[in-house]
Amino acid sequence: MRISVPAYFALKEVRNRMNMMQALTGYRETVLEIEALSQQLEHSCPTGRPAGCRGANAGEHLPGTNDPLAAAMQLADGLEEMIRKKTAEQEQLRPKVCEAIQAIRNGRVFQVVQGYYLMALTDEQIGRQLGLSTTRINQIRNRYLKELAH
Repeated sequence: MRISVPAYFALKEVRNRMNMMQALTGYRETVLEIEALSQQLEHSCPTGRPAGCRGANAGEHLPGTNDPLAAAMQLADGLEEMIRKKTAEQEQLRPKVCEAIQAIRNGRVFQVVQGYYLMALTDEQIGRQLGLSTTRINQIRNRYLKELAH
């Protein structure tokens, strides 16, 4: 089945808009995941010692994982690695997210979309900043998504 050139470009535009919506959603998810992982990391190794083998002296013997400090150090290493991976995901999404946000011409919509997707604020937090109700923030964001889809 062949499609016409205008139909092809229309389809390509729809896919691009869908990719932008997915990028916005994915970016917000990575911001929230990095925040949660960072909080876990902060609580996992409260001693202030460097995490994992990287912090050990050459002659120092590291205890096994039955030792609570060693287990905390291994957990911290795992969390740091997860944060690095999520940050790399975020960096891959950033150009598409910036493209979507820079295309917004309405200042209020820009603030809502930027707060929600880039800063991972809740509708309530954005509403407090802008002096609007949570319902109104949700309406603005959903209207933007509908416009982006069409």
